[in-house]
This record gives sequence, structure tokens and C-alpha cells, in this order.
Amino acid sequence: MCLDGANHTEWWIPCEDLEALNANIVSMLQNLKQRNKVQVMDTLTLAKYYDENCGVICNTAQKPSQDSILKIEQHFNITLPKSLIAFAQASQHYGNWLASLGDDYDSYTHIIRVNSYLRRCRKSRRIPSNLIAFTVGYDEDYECFDLETYDSNTNEYKILYWSPDVDNTDIVLYENFNHYMSSLLTLWQN
Repeated sequence: MCLDGANHTEWWIPCEDLEALNANIVSMLQNLKQRNKVQVMDTLTLAKYYDENCGVICNTAQKPSQDSILKIEQHFNITLPKSLIAFAQASQHYGNWLASLGDDYDSYTHIIRVNSYLRRCRKSRRIPSNLIAFTVGYDEDYECFDLETYDSNTNEYKILYWSPDVDNTDIVLYENFNHYMSSLLTLWQN
């Protein structure tokens, strides 16, 4: 992975301080949820705005194809949100932040490879079975679709934050993909 040094700070935390750090992260996520009342943009506006403001291009991802979407959906036995697919098709740089949905199955940032890796980790660091990570996972921080919250009317999932170092995975941060991206872009601009 490539990180832009101007926008990234690496912290080394002593082991004895990790529990307090994790509690603070959970607290910040809960606060974020409370103030996460942003104006949700439509998918094409989001993709355009994202491409104009995403910064350094580190990871490239192929555009989703009908075949790649079918393969991903069959692999996970899910229906991908139409908003995610439309965003990936419209954005030139979606792979900077989001896992690839294209035919580049061998890429370490492909959604199948990201989740296969997270499911092979030792049990204490393994992603819960009801979550599908859809972000690249910088610093082992992932946004995930919660498969238990699928809404067949909207074809969307609620989105949770997950990290192997944070115990609390039941914090719904976003109601759907467009809410997530709108919040992320608002956060990046502030």
C-alpha cells in the first residue's frame, strides 16, 4: 500500500496502552455516529466529487464488469449494493480507498482477496462472518457491510467499522453506501 506522508501519521503505541486507546477509538466512533448527520449525495455526484478530492493515487482498481460482479456475489453469496457498483463504475480512482470490484482478482486490494485474508487470520484477529470489508483497510481499519442488515427494498446494507484491535463491532456508523461516502468526503474536507 502507498500512503501520502503529508496526510498520514504512524503511531507506535506501547502494549500497556492499547486497551485505553481502543476504548478511545470506540468512544470516538460513537460520537461520530451521533454527529454523522450529513447531506447524502447521489452516487454520480459522489464519484465526481471523490475523484476531484481524493488526493494521491496509490491503488488502482479495474472497473467492475458484469462478470466480476457476478463472481464476487457468488463468492460471498450476497448482492452487492447497486450504489457501490455505480460508484466504482463512475469513479476513476475508487481503488484509492475502496477494494477492487474489477477483474483484477490477483490484486491484494480486490474485495475477494481482502476478505479471504481477513478470514484466514488467527481467530482473535479474524473478521466476523457477518461482515464483508469493502475498503482497502489502511492501518487495519475497515468499513464493512453487515450482512445481517440487508434491505431488499433498497439493496443496501448498514455499514460498520471493524478493526482486529477493537472489540466493539456493533456500532452502525452509516445507513448505506452513499451515506458512508458522503460522510467520508465531508470529513476529508474538514
